[in-house]
Amino acid sequence: MSLNKIFLSGKLTKDVDIRPTRESTIAEFTIAINRVYTKDGETIEKTVFPRITVWGKKAEECSKRLHRGSVVLIEAHLEADNFIDKKTGEERRRIEIVADWIHYGEVRMADENGGNS
Repeated sequence: MSLNKIFLSGKLTKDVDIRPTRESTIAEFTIAINRVYTKDGETIEKTVFPRITVWGKKAEECSKRLHRGSVVLIEAHLEADNFIDKKTGEERRRIEIVADWIHYGEVRMADENGGNS
């Protein structure tokens, strides 16, 4: 058995970047996630900035409804993406966070199938 599901909550660092592709529409945005913990009696705060990818109708909705500073809760899965580095010509691999559900305010957007992918 395997499980590929993550939950993230944070604020958008800038407006959504949306563009058409051959197959669909893609939206990408970055969120800021703060983590506060204590180490040796000292409170430490770290911020990470994961990039989120959204496809299809959800991408269009994100572009309309989400803006810099919007708070979101994202249910997502990880996908591997292979690409050729334009500078070196080498094949590279990156892990993408692809949103399945995006929760913000009172709105909940599901994928086109009405559930999780």
